[in-house]
Amino acid sequence: METHDFVRKYVELLSKITDAPEEFQEAAALFLLSSVVGRKWMFRSLPETTIFGAESKTSGKLLNVWFILVGKSRITRKTHGVIKPILDIIKGFLNAQHLLTESFTPESLIQQMADKSAIFARRNNCTVCYWISDEIAWLFKSLKKKESYMEMVDALLSKMYDGITYTRSTTGRGIEQIENPYLTILAASTDYLLTLFDESQVRLGFLNRFVFVIGHREQRKPLRTNPLTEDEKKVAAEIMSFLKVLSDKQTVTFMEMTVEAKQIYDLFEEEIEKRIENENLGIKESYYGQLPNLVVRIACLY
Repeated sequence: METHDFVRKYVELLSKITDAPEEFQEAAALFLLSSVVGRKWMFRSLPETTIFGAESKTSGKLLNVWFILVGKSRITRKTHGVIKPILDIIKGFLNAQHLLTESFTPESLIQQMADKSAIFARRNNCTVCYWISDEIAWLFKSLKKKESYMEMVDALLSKMYDGITYTRSTTGRGIEQIENPYLTILAASTDYLLTLFDESQVRLGFLNRFVFVIGHREQRKPLRTNPLTEDEKKVAAEIMSFLKVLSDKQTVTFMEMTVEAKQIYDLFEEEIEKRIENENLGIKESYYGQLPNLVVRIACLY
């Protein structure tokens, strides 16, 4: 199965079972791909390569993506139509040990990821974690209120997104280290979430790391009660088998653009930079600046 077939088959299968928007299912499929590839698939990029030092290492852009699904409660079936099937796959097939708790403080986030790092980093030289939440408004609400116990969580999450090793010294637990973090996020909320955003979170880059998927239900489907058909079971098995192959992969593969793709990308990046330089984009400027990075990550997943 090719990755574009994986995405298509996942969307088609779930669309037979729930009337959650197909945009949500496509994001969920990309989240699964992003989660299982870890640091085993990277886009070769010189700026991400270690240049100085005794041991210069070839590296690349990570393919971790963060999705927030935005849609009306019940109408868009975010929880049961999208989040629950993903959790079923992770808990039943991948590894629930990689899951973070749905809510956390900076202290507990660091502790969770450091504990997982002690387990995973020995095997994979990185710390792979998934955060899944069917209502992420609590995070932005606490950040907007500037609640003291949530200070620095956005900066910490941004560091996790960038894959930078994090180390701190604590009185009770000694040295805590999160080695080569690789964090993926699939979260959801209603459009109430948009009222909680802070301008500084855009200008400083935190919000720009998320891909926001706005979903509308096209047509209501009657509740399905009949079990999966044999054909549907076969597709489900193919989906799980494909994810297992990716998950079990041990070697690192570097992805590169073809000459034609690089020409298209260079023109796109040049246009973005011209707009930033010549137009008064205001608050949109930093989001425009992040677009080339998001485009590369999502294109590589496809």
